[in-house]
Amino acid sequence: MPYVDRSFGAGSSVIVDVEASCARLGIDVATIVKNVAGEDYALAADRTVHADQASPEIKSIPYIIPIFTPGHRMAAFEDASHRGFKGAAAIVDPTAVVATSTTLGATWSRRISIASRYNEQLRTVPGVSPLRTVPSTTRMSWFIYVVRLDPTIDRNQVIAELAKDRIPSRVYFLPIHLQPFYRDRFGYREGDFPIAEQAAASILALPFHGNLSDTEIECVVISLQSAVMRSVR
Repeated sequence: MPYVDRSFGAGSSVIVDVEASCARLGIDVATIVKNVAGEDYALAADRTVHADQASPEIKSIPYIIPIFTPGHRMAAFEDASHRGFKGAAAIVDPTAVVATSTTLGATWSRRISIASRYNEQLRTVPGVSPLRTVPSTTRMSWFIYVVRLDPTIDRNQVIAELAKDRIPSRVYFLPIHLQPFYRDRFGYREGDFPIAEQAAASILALPFHGNLSDTEIECVVISLQSAVMRSVR
């Protein structure tokens, strides 16, 4: 007997993945609830109703929130609870597959090679340190490459200097407690976790992708070394 479910959040593009998973698992989606204004992404548009028009019966059915980010998912959950929806649920789809043509191993190996090349060349750049990993406990995915700058180096100035050479770089990330959701939800402010803030202020993301050549890596490192020299406080 199919399990009857409801999806809350028609404005999230992730909803199509939830619809597909439910179909594979034999779960019948009774209704798709639209709780905010904007574009709808649901495939079964004929089942979409606005949250204000949902009946008590619909509100009693277990629902899934098709939103990826924790902060937005929590906001949607609170909205659903406020509107009287009951029984938040979750699904695990064991039928999800990866195409046999996928070359994840080759892609990952290439990224490891690029990261190693960066590590090797950055050893000669004073004030710049690649992040250390512990091979016995950690296997990096290498979707991004970041370095740590010495406290005497002005990171924003480094970013500006690299931009002059048309080399993109960026901050990565704010400490968790300073993310908007945690500021609003728990009242965290700058100074609450000074060590985390100091670490975050020293991190810089450099160009990184699977097609980065050795020549391009060398150009980035040369430019970075020059930028660092011009950015000492």
